[in-house]
Amino acid sequence: MGNAAFILACFAALTAMALFLAGYVSLLALNDQEQPDLDRRLSQCPQKGWIKQWRHDRRMMREAFPLSLLWRHWRDRPEVRRLFYWALLFLAITCVLGQFAQWPTP
Repeated sequence: MGNAAFILACFAALTAMALFLAGYVSLLALNDQEQPDLDRRLSQCPQKGWIKQWRHDRRMMREAFPLSLLWRHWRDRPEVRRLFYWALLFLAITCVLGQFAQWPTP
């Protein structure tokens, strides 16, 4: 029982992390109205050397994904919320199975 619980806990943790990552990336994805605005702002960036380009790109990435945008996507996309809820379920399964697992000893 202990070894099976350990293996199942590992798979449940992997599934939870994959679902969290998928949900986060889905929150960052821009919709059809937001993408042209970002493309326009990126095309206006200065072309005066790699240091200025790098600084401009960093500033644009901070401005492109503000917390208000993530919150709006959270409210507008129920499928993203479901991904996070499933991830929390698998994380809870991992915690429960971790109580019964026999951790390998060296």
